[in-house]
Amino acid sequence: MLKQISVTDSELKWLEGRRKKLNTLRAKYKARGLAEQKPALAVSGPPKVNELCVILRRRKGLTQKVIAEKLGCTRLWVVQMEAGDAPIDRLGMFWGL
Repeated sequence: MLKQISVTDSELKWLEGRRKKLNTLRAKYKARGLAEQKPALAVSGPPKVNELCVILRRRKGLTQKVIAEKLGCTRLWVVQMEAGDAPIDRLGMFWGL
């Protein structure tokens, strides 16, 4: 069963930006000298397990490198787990999810 974690409004706003890859879009606009467009933010659905792991890591102020060392894996693997591109089992167990 998934542990209940309350997510703040600012975390939801950050999460939506992450889901829409807004940092990538902002970088493209800046590189091309274009004015940044502000898309409407609305979180679509509850946070997924990988997103909760990122939120918990950020709350604790830990880096992906520190988490990787504690899990005994590479930072790249943590990046992939947090992105949802790799199995999340180990990271979920680490956070008790």
